[in-house]
Amino acid sequence: MSGERLILTPGGKRLLNAAGKQMLNLPGAAGCCGPTPGEECTLCSGTTPLTRVATFVDVVLCPCYTVTNYSFRPSLLAGSINAAHELTQNSANPCQWVATTGTVRHLHYPYTDCSGASDYHNDYEITTLVEFVILFGHTHRRVRMGHPGGAGWLFWSDETLGAAPTCLAPFDVANELVIGDCGAGVNEWGYDGNVSVE
Repeated sequence: MSGERLILTPGGKRLLNAAGKQMLNLPGAAGCCGPTPGEECTLCSGTTPLTRVATFVDVVLCPCYTVTNYSFRPSLLAGSINAAHELTQNSANPCQWVATTGTVRHLHYPYTDCSGASDYHNDYEITTLVEFVILFGHTHRRVRMGHPGGAGWLFWSDETLGAAPTCLAPFDVANELVIGDCGAGVNEWGYDGNVSVE
């Protein structure tokens, strides 16, 4: 097709799809997730930004919650939640932007109401991530803030957009986590709020 150009990795190498074929893009084609349903999310044009800004508002830390005969409470030890976070493109996955944005201390109490002193705690690095992935022929747009190993989440959004969205357009989404999930087995440390991604 006339006007096609090679898509290169950030290191300047030719990008191949899952079938090992050279990937092409039309001039002016928007988005990074490809026009073909089921393609891996590696079809990024040279206009894909190296950074994106995710601005969170009104995200709330979970209050004390009880599990069996103990209680837990997350607290922010370092960094920030409700702020503008600059995310950097992942060199191994150009459809993902990520940054370390803080540390949450997960406090454990030997009682059911978080009273008295905490008897131990664990500190977890918090990562904020925006990504586009293709699952079952549909593009998913995900925004997550939490521990990258899955220990706990402050913000979670996973939207199904269809086969060929404009992946680089600014967007706003709400947190799918609600206060009723705190301590309900979903590793939730936060709830509510919104994010604007540019």
